[in-house]
Amino acid sequence: MKLRSRLQILLLLVAAFVVLILPSSVDLYTDWLWFVEVGYTQVMATSLTTRAELGLLVFAGIFLVLFGNLRLALQFLVEPYLVVGTVAGNGSPVVVGRRPLVRMAIGVSVLVAVIVGMWAQEHWLEWLWFRHATWFGQADPILGRDIGFYVFVLPFLEFLRTLLLLTFVLALIGSGVFYVLAGMAGLDRRGNLALDRRARTHLSLLAAGWLAVLAFGAYLGIPRLLITPSGIIDGASFTDVTARIPALWALVGGSAIAAGLAVWHAFSSRLWPIFGAIGLYLLVSAGGAAYATGVQRIVVTPN
Repeated sequence: MKLRSRLQILLLLVAAFVVLILPSSVDLYTDWLWFVEVGYTQVMATSLTTRAELGLLVFAGIFLVLFGNLRLALQFLVEPYLVVGTVAGNGSPVVVGRRPLVRMAIGVSVLVAVIVGMWAQEHWLEWLWFRHATWFGQADPILGRDIGFYVFVLPFLEFLRTLLLLTFVLALIGSGVFYVLAGMAGLDRRGNLALDRRARTHLSLLAAGWLAVLAFGAYLGIPRLLITPSGIIDGASFTDVTARIPALWALVGGSAIAAGLAVWHAFSSRLWPIFGAIGLYLLVSAGGAAYATGVQRIVVTPN
């Protein structure tokens, strides 16, 4: 039986190599031959090492954060075993030990970290630009930032914002699923959401981190307006300067307050702070968008 299982695992590894790795290896070898022919092997080597470096860094970070949160959720199990059902006939409970759940957490964390790492290594140019950023010595007339910030730094910060947002979402979903499996999160008899105090604290802090990343994204949206096409021109328009930038500043403040409410909810017995945090973010976001649309339609378009 063990031999059969090992053969099945070996066949899966061979199939994964043929489907995923072999085609990429052929393309990589073809590109390498071309770069050797034109005498630019150093360019190819820089690309490969930068991809590998960024991919490994992201893989390690995602794995540590995701597995750490899942492991924390498993630590909160009240009983050493998890009842997942009953056997038909005799009605005896089916239990899963803590160790298989830890193995499941490791497997899920590794799989997700590999996928995210493969996605992240495609952004190697942003990482390279950020590491070798050079200032131009000329600032934009609206925010007063050096032009080099928009060329070298902002693309990487936007990539970092996406990565952090994805990390918190994955940690929230994974931890929530494990808390549901542990019976610490779910619906009570009345259909209301019921959370154990420790699960509530953990998930609320993750939600606070997610809202903080949304605030960071709103902050990055301000300089992004200066390099975004607006109508027939590129750059900040009248609506951007007079409406969208103030609205984004309001969203930064609203998101920060919402994150604070989520932290309050983590250590409070009251339920309204987390709903207030979500409602505040949605209200400020929708209000800012409506204000900018009104300025565009009422002031700009008729002119």
